[in-house]
Amino acid sequence: MKLPRVQISVRWLLFAVAAFAVSTWTAMMLQRAFHYREQAENQAWLEAKHRSEEHRLRTSEDRSFGAEAIPGEIRREAEEADRHGRLKRQYQQLATHPWEDAPHDLPLPYPWDRDRDRAVLEAALADLMDPKNPENAIEFWTAGGAPCPEIVVGETTYSWSSDSDGDESDDAWDDLNRRNSGGPILIAGIGVGGSLKVSYDDPDRLFQESVDADMAFRDYFHKLHPTSCGYAWVTLPGFSRDGRKAFLFISGGYGGGHSVSWTYELARADSGWEVRERGCHVSQ
Repeated sequence: MKLPRVQISVRWLLFAVAAFAVSTWTAMMLQRAFHYREQAENQAWLEAKHRSEEHRLRTSEDRSFGAEAIPGEIRREAEEADRHGRLKRQYQQLATHPWEDAPHDLPLPYPWDRDRDRAVLEAALADLMDPKNPENAIEFWTAGGAPCPEIVVGETTYSWSSDSDGDESDDAWDDLNRRNSGGPILIAGIGVGGSLKVSYDDPDRLFQESVDADMAFRDYFHKLHPTSCGYAWVTLPGFSRDGRKAFLFISGGYGGGHSVSWTYELARADSGWEVRERGCHVSQ
């Protein structure tokens, strides 16, 4: 039996190509819009948080301690609330006009490569928990003296300050500052963990709860996380333009009772991200 001959005209081929291009473009715009709405919501949360703190400071009747610093704190909270409000409006504009180019200094433009962020963060945390690391600067043992089985990671990224030491001429360092200038974001959006045993908590909240409970922060921390050797509060990584180098800042502590901060430089190798250099600062 002779099969019927199917003829496809050039017009139908052009139509199919155009339809595919439109559907691809639409899908990309929807992804962009979702990303920018997500960032706008985060900025709205930060704006409300700083505005609430500003209101608390303005209406507080407790001026017994550090009263002279209150006006400055009020001004800083108001400025931060205004800044996050501006970022919120930028993200909202992009969410409704996803085809527009994002400003060059926007903290998290589309696309956000969560996989790359997660790989860098996990490489740095693995190095941090490695007992062979000569610059850990804290004892990676639990309160009961057992080897460290897990670490507590801050629920949100660390609030990075752009005046921290670093090579400002380095594009990876510049990217570190830019990406973290939008304020903290939820680590759950990145999914840090992998082969590491990680739990999440809010160090700021834990500190306030330890004050309310009239307990030393270290004791209160180990009461809630008895199997953890300490906590790590991480920034988003900053990347070089070629994607081969990354900078990362971590604040944390509590194995040996110190407060510690680390600056990590990592390099992309065939097997993944490797620590090239780490700088450590210890305070009691």
